[in-house]
Amino acid sequence: LAALTVEPPTRTPIGGVTGRKPIGWIEAGTQHMDGYTALWYGRSRYASNDFDRMARQRLVQQAIIKQFQPSVVLTKFQAIAKAGAQVVKTDVPASMLGQFVALGELGRKLPVAQLELVPPEYDSGHPDYEKIHAAVKAAIAPRKATPKP
Repeated sequence: LAALTVEPPTRTPIGGVTGRKPIGWIEAGTQHMDGYTALWYGRSRYASNDFDRMARQRLVQQAIIKQFQPSVVLTKFQAIAKAGAQVVKTDVPASMLGQFVALGELGRKLPVAQLELVPPEYDSGHPDYEKIHAAVKAAIAPRKATPKP
C-alpha cells in the first residue's frame, strides 16, 4: 500500500504540538496519504479533542481495512516482520502464511460493525453502564441474514 486514500471532512493540522503552531495542513476532501501524513491525520490534537482524534483514527483504520491487499502483506512479510520485531512476536511458521492470506481475503469481505461510546450519545463523565452494556450486547449480537424475496 503505497498511499492510503482518506476523505477528511475538515482541514486538519500537521504539527502544532506543545504550544507550537502547525507546520502544515491536510485539506478536507479526498487525499492520498503516505504514512507520515496518515499518522499526523490520525493523531493530530491541535485545536481538537480526543473524540475528534478518535473519529479520525477510525477513518484511517477503515481506509486501511478497505484498501489493503493480503497478498501484498505476504510479499512484504519479511520487511513488515523486521519493522515490527520490537512490538510483535509470533511462532507462526512461514508455511502457514498462505493460509493467513486466504483468511485475510475472507475477512475483508465481512462487514465491520462499530460502536462509538462517545458524546453526545454517551456521557464519559457520568457513564450509564446499563445503556453501555445493552449497546455492546446489541453490537456483538450475530446478524440475521436478510431473507431473499
